[in-house]
Amino acid sequence: MENSVDSSKTWVTGLRDSVDEMLTRLDEFCGMLDMIRKDSSEILDQHVPYITMKTAEMKNVYAKIDKIEAFVQMVGTSAVFLEEELLQAEKEHRGLPKTVRKILQTFRAPAVLKKHESAMRTPYELPVLFRTEEFFTAEPGSADMKKPNS
Repeated sequence: MENSVDSSKTWVTGLRDSVDEMLTRLDEFCGMLDMIRKDSSEILDQHVPYITMKTAEMKNVYAKIDKIEAFVQMVGTSAVFLEEELLQAEKEHRGLPKTVRKILQTFRAPAVLKKHESAMRTPYELPVLFRTEEFFTAEPGSADMKKPNS
């Protein structure tokens, strides 16, 4: 019987040690949960307002990017227009090819060539293009842009 009492005491002692170990682990787990909750609250309290502020700043950046894209598109459109005007002017004012002109100059007929060229040419009127000042402020060192006058 003493043998069974010893084995019962050993079993109870083992059970107590096991329960103590489980309670210690449970306490550590609860402490870790509290730390996570505290960190989450800290993140929400400190970092979310910062992120919100940065989001507002990024909206301004995106608006500036949109304005720059519109400006670049307008400059591209103007460049294409001027290129077409240049090609048209070259067609209209080309006159005779250089080789024919050289041959005719050897015959001493430059007055005929000049009269023909001057009769064909009309004064060129510069088209209305964009003005950079309409898009960018006049403040030195400023990258702010104005809304174009349209």
